[in-house]
Amino acid sequence: MPKLSVCFITYNHAKYVTQALESVLMQHCNFDWELVISDDCSIDGTAEIIKDFADKHPAKVRLNVLEKNVGMTLNWVSSIAACRGEYIALLEGDDYWTDENKLQKQVDLLDKNKDYVFAAHDVEVVREGGKVENDYLLHLPGCGVFTIRDFLAKGIFLQTASVVFRRSAFPSFPPWADKRIKTIDTLMYLLLSSKGNYYYMAEKMSCYRIHEGGISYVSWTTRQNAFEFDVVFVLNQFNAFSNYSFNKEVEDKIEFYYLSIIRGNPLRSDAYKKALFGLLKIRPKKHLNLLKGYVINGMLPLKVYSLYRKFLKTGK
Repeated sequence: MPKLSVCFITYNHAKYVTQALESVLMQHCNFDWELVISDDCSIDGTAEIIKDFADKHPAKVRLNVLEKNVGMTLNWVSSIAACRGEYIALLEGDDYWTDENKLQKQVDLLDKNKDYVFAAHDVEVVREGGKVENDYLLHLPGCGVFTIRDFLAKGIFLQTASVVFRRSAFPSFPPWADKRIKTIDTLMYLLLSSKGNYYYMAEKMSCYRIHEGGISYVSWTTRQNAFEFDVVFVLNQFNAFSNYSFNKEVEDKIEFYYLSIIRGNPLRSDAYKKALFGLLKIRPKKHLNLLKGYVINGMLPLKVYSLYRKFLKTGK
């Protein structure tokens, strides 16, 4: 059995997947590893590229064949289940590794520290045509040990291409980890960090690519509320799944997302209403004034509200 499995998922990444695959092949390791590729029935030529790559490297590459398009979440679930290594490294077909010793460094760290469930590192962000100088990712200033409470409270961003974890520490995906979830990476880090500490390496050893076809680009630029509500769904489900072991930290994070939605949407919008009533479900006393404001300003007909405001000004 290989020491490490590279869990590689891809969908319509024909422009980028060769660079990603070559970044795996360039790794210098003193242990056996395998590359497990799961293509989600791409229609842009990606399937042909990975098939050719697998034919050229049969000793290293296994194809996890999907019979139909299942979406990113179930592709991750299927691909991780197909991995056989003691450790699993994650990589998507539009990202790539930049350090030829990345896997060796992370495996050495985990071998020496049996209490760490996974190791992650800093990443560079690139767009098509050049590097993003001022990105929105969180770059931690130094190496260190972190917990699930740090992950929740500090808003730590872990990018998939940076993560190597112990297969033995990863529980089975819960049944609700299905197509509804778009932020499957958040769920993976919650499940892993609930089992123990993890280590962050302040080295940029991979590139996270932002492009118009990427799920992150779509989520952050055109469907921000959908992204945030999805994270809230994952947090709520994880809270119950973990028997509320981290309830305060989870609810603090849910509160953060709901308030972000409220600040970014018109008072009479569906997103505002959904976030407000979600917020009141977990922290009703703390946000009672928001409810009062919504009832007065949002639920009254505009004509009635106008008269009410006029009455307040005149005192008549």
